Amino acid sequence: MRRAFGLLSIIIFFIFTSVSIFINKNWWNILNYTFSKLGKPALALSPWIFSVGVIIGGIFMSIHGFLVISHSENKLKIVGGSYVILSGIFMILSGVFSDGTKSHDFIALSTFLFFYTGNLLYGLGSYDKKIRNCFITIFIAAIVGLLLPIWPSLGILEVYGLSLVVIECILIIYEKDPVLSLK
Repeated sequence: MRRAFGLLSIIIFFIFTSVSIFINKNWWNILNYTFSKLGKPALALSPWIFSVGVIIGGIFMSIHGFLVISHSENKLKIVGGSYVILSGIFMILSGVFSDGTKSHDFIALSTFLFFYTGNLLYGLGSYDKKIRNCFITIFIAAIVGLLLPIWPSLGILEVYGLSLVVIECILIIYEKDPVLSLK
């Protein structure tokens, strides 16, 4: 269960986001808007729903980071978990500082960058070579995806980025525990 908090964070985000999309279905379209527009008071109906979902998701992501640290067997994983905590904190801040505020874009981008960096470090600290290679590949895919101008909208880029987050959270769930492997 302790390894599932990261995935639970994303599930919470998607539940609240889905409700927000349903409420705002008359105007919101992933090809025209980012998810953050669902939390913009001047644009969205009930923007608090999206914002609360981001905040709760960020709390769960921070807990995930703490649990990664508390069960890490080396320094790389500890530093990686610290970055995941920062990602969770920035996710919380994304919910507090909604779209349209000066700091929102920086905070939202930093959420992803902290998460990817944290998981790269976590992966580099893994004793499982397959897991390590997966995390390196995902980090490269995240950077390349961010830099390539292939996305029809920022909303689609967000879906791509969140998909990578989900994959990383699933990898952590199924990573073999080196302590248990020795028994």
